[in-house]
Order: sequence, then structure tokens, then C-alpha cells
Amino acid sequence: MQIASHGKLNSCPVGYYNALLSHRSNRRREIDKLALLASHGDSVAERALRDKYLELIVQTSRQYYHPVHNATLLDLIEAGFSGLNQAIKQLKVQKALSFDSRAVEAIRAEIFHKMLNYTKSGCA
Repeated sequence: MQIASHGKLNSCPVGYYNALLSHRSNRRREIDKLALLASHGDSVAERALRDKYLELIVQTSRQYYHPVHNATLLDLIEAGFSGLNQAIKQLKVQKALSFDSRAVEAIRAEIFHKMLNYTKSGCA
């Protein structure tokens, strides 16, 4: 993995970091590593986080999408990315290990909000 050779995790004691992540799934561990790096300002890790959540954003957008609501699938996907970007901007070192829950919540909230706005206004 390219991130592991990046070297920014070397400032953390390896035993401490591994103990924090030992109970998590592989996916969550990888996301937590990326979130920790991103919280230290690593732009490569931020891009990798966005790539990791692409599939979730598309799946969630499809789940909420219905032609009756007048919002296109693309509108909902854009809203999902907006929610993810907000979660990444609010990322702090102390909360890096809970990033996955915060990101998923922000993505779903933004998509749902976009869908409701289209439903209320009747926009096309």
C-alpha cells in the first residue's frame, strides 16, 4: 500500500496505533489510517478517502433516487460528495478514528437534504 510507505505514521508509536485499530475490520482500519493521515494535512490521503467513499455515495444516491422527486441521480451523487467534503474539512486528529461514521452520516444527510429540496420546490 502506498500510504504505508508515506512515513507520516512514524511519528506515532506503532504499538499504540496498532492497539487502537486491532478491533476494527480491515476496511475500517484502512479508512482510519487514511483519516489520521488526512487530519495531519496529507492531501494524498484525502484523495484516497474520497476514492474509498465513491461506491458508498453512488449506492446511497441510487437508494434515495426516485423520478418522482425530480432530483437526478447526478444531483444526489454531487450532494453526497459535498457531504463527504464537509466531513473531511471538519476532520480533526482527535476524531480521526470515528471518521467513517461521521462521513457516512454526512453523505446520507446531504443526499437526503438535496432530495427533499427538489421535492419541495418541484425543480427539474
